[in-house]
Amino acid sequence: MDDIRLMNAVNFIQHLSKAFVLVLAAQLCAAQCQEIVWPTDTAVAQQAKLEIARLQTTRTGKDYRNATRALTWLARNAPRADTNLYIDAERIYGELLDRERNETVKRMYLDSIYRFYDLRVRHCGKAFDVDDARALALYRHFVASKPELVRKELDSIIRKDGEITSERILLAYMESVRVEFRKYEKLKDKDVLLYYNRAMRIAELKRAHVRKLKQQEEPVMRLMDDIDAILFSMVVVDCQFVTKTLGPRFREYPDDLMLARRIISLMLQSQCIDDPLWLQAAERIYIGQDKPDFTLAKSIGIRYYSKKNYSQARYYLSEAATLAPTGTDKSEMLLLVGQIEARSDKLKARATFRRAIEADKNNKEGFERIGDLYFNSENSCIGNEKITPLLVYMLAADYYQRAGNGQKISKARERFPTKDQLKQWGYSAGQEVSVECWIQETTTIRSKN
Repeated sequence: MDDIRLMNAVNFIQHLSKAFVLVLAAQLCAAQCQEIVWPTDTAVAQQAKLEIARLQTTRTGKDYRNATRALTWLARNAPRADTNLYIDAERIYGELLDRERNETVKRMYLDSIYRFYDLRVRHCGKAFDVDDARALALYRHFVASKPELVRKELDSIIRKDGEITSERILLAYMESVRVEFRKYEKLKDKDVLLYYNRAMRIAELKRAHVRKLKQQEEPVMRLMDDIDAILFSMVVVDCQFVTKTLGPRFREYPDDLMLARRIISLMLQSQCIDDPLWLQAAERIYIGQDKPDFTLAKSIGIRYYSKKNYSQARYYLSEAATLAPTGTDKSEMLLLVGQIEARSDKLKARATFRRAIEADKNNKEGFERIGDLYFNSENSCIGNEKITPLLVYMLAADYYQRAGNGQKISKARERFPTKDQLKQWGYSAGQEVSVECWIQETTTIRSKN
């Protein structure tokens, strides 16, 4: 599992830059005016046509410096004469920026990109997140050389926008952290975790929002997986890492449900859910969440069951049985609850096993568990006659038969009386008899031979 997760992380990182190119391309395609509006002055309109032709020629010939002259003229005199004007501006200034080595000139080109974003809003009149566009332009052109600058800019957007922060901003943020950590070795593990928690907290808020609106969670879950993948490409996230870095913070802020969710998620991926921290975080989430969760109740109950803390296990498994989405799940939980109850109250356990059978008619384990209750009831059903305590084994065999457990049928049959004993006691095979004590059921008398 670890190898698969690492492979996924590596593949994600290798394709991340390509993904962002596609994201930015989509951004650019949306950054155009939808219809042409020519200048009312005929001479200006004629000149605009010449400038558009010059822009196309210089752009195709990669003569980007001369292309900027056409861009500048059109932006000033005919800002809606070419629907591709703002797309061309981003691409042309972007090409010049990436080729330039002088930092001052590079910044001038970036400012030109920003200026065309503003012009697009002014002249095209469509909703357009200029802050996001500027931050992504900065990311695209400066993340390799100035990741710290990019991270800080993206961080300011995250703090401002909160849960409405776009997916591309969050991923660009994490990628800038990765470049700063890997390429320039300026960040420590604790810094990486801080920025990771910041991005993941926003993702958690987005998830809570879509849940509230009853929308599809899959896109947000993919975002969270991608954020995790970037983290895994930087630091080794194992049990020790989680307990050492997140444990103290959780103890300080036990009501931070976002933090608790990250703890149980990371510990699950690291296969260390036996750690006490996982159980503490999971319980805190279950208590604090608005809508009880079956999977979480089941996981907590099973963990307590494995630790032999039966009182807590019974509580959470009973909760899980109530929340179970299917009869199969409900039956599975009730069978565990019944096994806990069987330790002290056979009557209650039998009632629970019967509920498990009712919840899932295809699950025969409930019959087997009732058979076990009866098999272990000899001392509770002694009675005045010698056959009385042996009747529980016949009744147990009845239930083992319904469960289809041949091995346990044979084990119960070994405790049956012989034919001679039945004759001596005044009974005959096939006779129906009541089993009293706590059981109050009937069975058919049989002999072992």
